[in-house]
Amino acid sequence: MNKVERARCVLLLAAMSLIWPVAAETRNGFDLTDSLIPAHKIHGGGPPRDGIPALTDPAHDDVKVADDWLDDDDRVMGVIIGEDAVAYPVRVLNWHEVVNDVVGGQAIAVTYCPLCGTGVVFDASYEGRRLKFGVSGLLYNSDVLLFDRETDSLVSQLKMKGVSGPLRGVELAPIRATTTSWAAWKKRHPRTGVLSWATGYFRDYDTDPYRLYSKTRKLMFPVKGVNRSRAHKAWAWLVLLDGKEMIVAEKLLTESREPATGAWSAPEGVVLRYDAGARELTVAAETAPGAVVVSGYWFALTAFYPDAMLLKKGDLKALTD
Repeated sequence: MNKVERARCVLLLAAMSLIWPVAAETRNGFDLTDSLIPAHKIHGGGPPRDGIPALTDPAHDDVKVADDWLDDDDRVMGVIIGEDAVAYPVRVLNWHEVVNDVVGGQAIAVTYCPLCGTGVVFDASYEGRRLKFGVSGLLYNSDVLLFDRETDSLVSQLKMKGVSGPLRGVELAPIRATTTSWAAWKKRHPRTGVLSWATGYFRDYDTDPYRLYSKTRKLMFPVKGVNRSRAHKAWAWLVLLDGKEMIVAEKLLTESREPATGAWSAPEGVVLRYDAGARELTVAAETAPGAVVVSGYWFALTAFYPDAMLLKKGDLKALTD
């Protein structure tokens, strides 16, 4: 084939590509053709679509009932909206990963990724409708991809935005939530509601299916962009400010001399409060009213937020009053 013939073939193939539609690339039945994440970076986690069943409008227990099955050191994600407080035990979230709920009259999505240790609560109201999410069975950077049941759009938990389908590029609004111990939460909120373990599904909520995973440095799926200055599964917090992010490693706080107040002055005028017993980090609301704190493994937070400020010892100043 001479140069002229070769050039004609190239032009013909280019013209044909404009006429013939590109075959859709799918995973677990989801169309990834327009995905913001390259399809080859999206991995099947094992279960099929809805293989991990999300909960929608579940029953809530009161503190007395919850005390029968929760231990004081159990981890919970606590949400307060208006005058209503609700705790979502991680031992239940481990098996369901998404809870579509209504708290204080507001539709929310409580999401949890056991592989990243990350819990994020979203405002589930969008353009006049209530978003209801399921678990796609797909992962990006080891983090759960949710899907919107009405449009089949995929949503990244830690990117906090839609990555495919009609919700592609839509940013979800995170809602302030606190990851803490059951003892600490119920002490502050004695009238709290609690996600019931009577979910309608047969699951052993007394067993942590990820207990071995949490004890090893190894990851189960490929992750790009991890900051390697700390162990992959070192515990840390992502603090989302107005257009800025910072990441605080728990070890930084435990190695620092803890002030009697449990409070530090941090960059951006933020005051951080750390309760070592409850393994809870919060931001003083008066210093950053819109701040959202997400706890999780170091590898996940740094991979998704590579430009975040990684706090060092010199960045914290103990507050004594």
